[in-house]
Amino acid sequence: MLLLLMLMLLSIGLLRLERVVGSLGLMMFDDIFERSSF
Repeated sequence: MLLLLMLMLLSIGLLRLERVVGSLGLMMFDDIFERSSF
């Protein structure tokens, strides 16, 4: 029971981390794209 709860928390944390990293990566990509378009 406790192990299942820990696994659920870990998976939710990883999903949030992936979303944050993805949004940061998109922001960086947009910045690089804007700079290279000039």
